[in-house]
Amino acid sequence: MKKLISPESNGGVPIYMSDIINLQDEAWKGILGPLSIFDSDVQGVAVSGCVATGSSTLVITAGHVYLNGELMYFPGTGSIAAPAFIVPDTVANQARVFNDGTTHNVTVTKNAKAMSGSAPGGTQYIKIDTDAIVNTYLRAFTAKITPTLKKVINIGAWNMQGGSSKTVAHGLAFAKIVQVGVYIINDAATTKLPLIGNDQGLSGSDVNGTHETDATNITMWSTSTGSFGGTSLYSSTGASRGFIIIDYLP
Repeated sequence: MKKLISPESNGGVPIYMSDIINLQDEAWKGILGPLSIFDSDVQGVAVSGCVATGSSTLVITAGHVYLNGELMYFPGTGSIAAPAFIVPDTVANQARVFNDGTTHNVTVTKNAKAMSGSAPGGTQYIKIDTDAIVNTYLRAFTAKITPTLKKVINIGAWNMQGGSSKTVAHGLAFAKIVQVGVYIINDAATTKLPLIGNDQGLSGSDVNGTHETDATNITMWSTSTGSFGGTSLYSSTGASRGFIIIDYLP
């Protein structure tokens, strides 16, 4: 990465505006590059600070956030109703009079602010209910820049017909678990489908069950009328029912 030599040699160093802009652009590329993995997410990420205290009313500390492909300073907020959303603030331009008498913008400042109510549309945001919510996104940030490991667990026998549950120990530190996927195999071992439920934004016939992870176990449920519980194709107790795939931090 290019940088100016300090201290400069005597004799009147020729520094041009393009030198400063190029150095600025290079520095921003180095900062924003690793954060660009969040560009397609609905929510941005708290890079530093932004810790909330309170329950129905929150106080949020200052920090820096990454929203809409930009790193922004968030000045914090006093009392604000939960849930709160950190969103981009109005862009502020600073204009100056040039030597030829014309006026032009020379700097632009992009900060973030907090708002209450519903999730905003048309922009990335960070939802905050408590400090645990922000920490979730900090952990997501760590997970995205840190290579994760995978653990595959055999579910074992499970008769899913009519709606039932199955519990399997994961053997990992809960804080290091990034995400869990459950994949179900039919009795004939010819199809493999994910176990998905209404907690994942689905409804009606799309819902076939759900799963929950706690400090020790992964518990899975099938619905009585879904694609697993509503058929005899997943009722055998003599075959492995599928796999649990866990992404976790080293």
